[in-house]
Parts: sequence; C-alpha cells; structure tokens
Amino acid sequence: MKRKKTSLTRLNWLVDIVLLFAITPLYFISETGRNPHQILGVVFGIGILYHIALHWRWVVAITKRLFKRQPRQTRINYAVNWLMLLSLTGSIATGLPIATWFVDKGDPSFRGAVQRAYYDMLGLHSTFSYVFLGLVCIHLWLHRKWIIKTSQRYLPSLNLDFAKNFTK
Repeated sequence: MKRKKTSLTRLNWLVDIVLLFAITPLYFISETGRNPHQILGVVFGIGILYHIALHWRWVVAITKRLFKRQPRQTRINYAVNWLMLLSLTGSIATGLPIATWFVDKGDPSFRGAVQRAYYDMLGLHSTFSYVFLGLVCIHLWLHRKWIIKTSQRYLPSLNLDFAKNFTK
C-alpha cells in the first residue's frame, strides 16, 4: 500500500503548532522546574533548526535579492526573522552557562564574582528570552492570514470566524 505524502504546507503547520506549544512552558520555569526547562529548551532549539531548514530556500532566495527591490512585507519578515534568530542565539548562549557552569549554588565557591556572573547571565538570559517572545508575537501577527487559513484547512471543525477580523 502506498503511503500518502504529507504536504510541505501541512508539515510547516504541524511544526509551527508544536513550536508554539513547546515555547509556552519555557516561560514558566517556576512551574516546570529547571531540568524540564533545560530539556524543553534543547527540544525547542532543535525544532527551530528544523523550522529554519524547512524555510531554507526562502532564506537563501531573499538573502540573494536583499539589496534589490523587495516588497516591504518581505523585508519586514526577513528583519524580524533575523532578530528572532539573534535573540534566540543570545538566549541559548546565556542559558547554557547557567545550566552547566553554575549548577550548584550550594557550593562554597558560589560567592563573590562567580555569584555576580551567574545573576548577570541570568538577567541577560531573561532579557534575550523576552525579546525573542516579543518577536515571536510580531512574527505570528505578520503571518496571521496564513495561520488562520491553514488552520481552517486542516481543522475544518474549528470555528475561526472571529479570526476573520484579524486578517484585514
């Protein structure tokens, strides 16, 4: 029996849904705990890499034509995507040292400069993470028509009539 091939649009939509549900608990570390936060962060990072791979042709095509005439929406999407990548990279770059280098706060060496570095890194990690979250909101808004249309296609029983006001 021949298996039906999943369309690229459906795959993009499914990956996006999984990423949306994966990002939410990352911002509630007091409820999830540090270890689940770290594991989910790694899974989310892998998901983002997969998401970028799915859109790599677009990235390359727009990058090649970056200094030529482009629609304003395309330039905005491109800029928001790069800012998202930079803020996520900053979040990961500051999150990894917190997770691996300063593991035991009960250790007597966790004083002075090491303690200050930990809290500085934690502050940067939070800042990068919240900037990323804000950019995700902008990204979702920019792609709202596609999100609504595709969600209606794959979940026809879902009533998204209210969302039509957001697509104008």
